[in-house]
Amino acid sequence: MQLRSLVLSGLLLSTVALGSTLLAPTPAQARLRAELEGTVFGFDQDSGQLNVTTRIGPRILLVTNGTQVYLNGRGSAIGSVQQGDTVDVSYDYATSEVIEIYVTRERRRSGTISAATANSIDLRMSGNRQLTMQFDSASRTELAGIAVTDRRVLAGLPATVVFQPGTSNLVLSLAAEANSFKGTIRTITTATRVITVAGTGQDRGTRTVTLDALATLRRNDATAAITEFVVGDQVTVVFVKQGTTRRGLALQGRTGVTPPPPLALP
Repeated sequence: MQLRSLVLSGLLLSTVALGSTLLAPTPAQARLRAELEGTVFGFDQDSGQLNVTTRIGPRILLVTNGTQVYLNGRGSAIGSVQQGDTVDVSYDYATSEVIEIYVTRERRRSGTISAATANSIDLRMSGNRQLTMQFDSASRTELAGIAVTDRRVLAGLPATVVFQPGTSNLVLSLAAEANSFKGTIRTITTATRVITVAGTGQDRGTRTVTLDALATLRRNDATAAITEFVVGDQVTVVFVKQGTTRRGLALQGRTGVTPPPPLALP
């Protein structure tokens, strides 16, 4: 009887041990992740205490050396978190330790680009105020919805810029404006960079455009040379008027539909 009890006890202990092994959480499962969004009310870098105001009230979290910080989508240092920042925070529910912080800090300004280089612009705003802004590899730059390959072509154009305020005023996105129309290439002279486009839809009429040397050229979703465009391509042309000349700033196109050959008569 005693032996049977010992055997049963052993089986029970083995079963419990086996069950514990099977049900034991992995390190990833052991850390229950929670999320919140709000505005930074205060941050003490020495203690790591992060105070966030959320829509349901304040919350105190703990920033550690392992916390990952992203400022406007770019990896950043813990010390870059500032009071007033809008944040999305991922943290350990049990310990309140912050795992990741996604910080949004941006401003928007509109004006005219008075000067442009590959790495910066000067934006002239109302009241003759001027702001210099810098680009990095992640800055998005568009002209009438087309991604720009050479920012120098933007000088003189109206634009709206979203940027990260600071010593460099880092450009997050820039949207410049100019005239545009869609159509089909009828003639193209590569030596002089002159194209004639027959408009389609609401853009009816034929227009001649001289492409700037800095113009963005894209064909079939890839950067292209003017020699790659052919008669019949369906294109969008972005331009400005300079006297009687249309100066092309961007040309984006796709291979046109080749019409079927005429039917042979019997």
